[in-house]
Amino acid sequence: MFLQKIIKLLNLGRVIAFYNENLILKGFISYIAFISLFYFSFLSCNTENKKANSVGFENEMEGMDITQINDFIIDSGRVGIIRDTDSKENIIQKFGNEHIQLDSFFLEGMYQEMVLLIDSGKNEELVIHFNEDNKIAVIGIKQNKSPYHYKNGIKVGTSLFDLTQLNKKPIEFYGFGWDYSGRIADLNNGKLKTEIPYFSGVVNPIEKDNGMFDKYMGDQKFSSTQLSENEQKNIALEKLYVSLN
Repeated sequence: MFLQKIIKLLNLGRVIAFYNENLILKGFISYIAFISLFYFSFLSCNTENKKANSVGFENEMEGMDITQINDFIIDSGRVGIIRDTDSKENIIQKFGNEHIQLDSFFLEGMYQEMVLLIDSGKNEELVIHFNEDNKIAVIGIKQNKSPYHYKNGIKVGTSLFDLTQLNKKPIEFYGFGWDYSGRIADLNNGKLKTEIPYFSGVVNPIEKDNGMFDKYMGDQKFSSTQLSENEQKNIALEKLYVSLN
């Protein structure tokens, strides 16, 4: 009898152990299933987000032909179809490799950085400078017949006289004939400073042989108040610089 009781207890222990093992195994399987479900749900959401972003980008560019772009407005955070959030890859995707090239940028004879050129040599040319975070810092516009312009009409070729009229205050610029030749130095808190703070540019005499180049030359600042009305009308924007970040 005693031996039979011991055998029954042993059998009961095996049953309990087996039952516990089953519970542990089921718990482990449930845990794995939960983790797998969470992972694939996350993966699915992430994929959907990427698809949504891709669709958004494709919708923005749908049907766009680079030779038929008619968005040349410069505004806060954008120059035409370029946005301040665009990466180099976005820009290349928007314009296409055939419109893009890299170039070296020098200042005072010293290499500074590599810049991205869009449609180099054409009226639509843009020169894109990036900051240390690879975000667009400044976009340069220099072609005489460039279609890019601010909403108030400022573009390459706008005279110093017209700029001053829009600014409602004198404009200061650096003298001609050196690396910072004609660079706008101060808007004196005029309307251009408050309405389009991302505006900057370079002015130069429209005709180099009219005497003004020599008259306003060198590493010094000149104010539009020092120039006659006729002189202001014969100095114009040679380059535009648009700050995006």
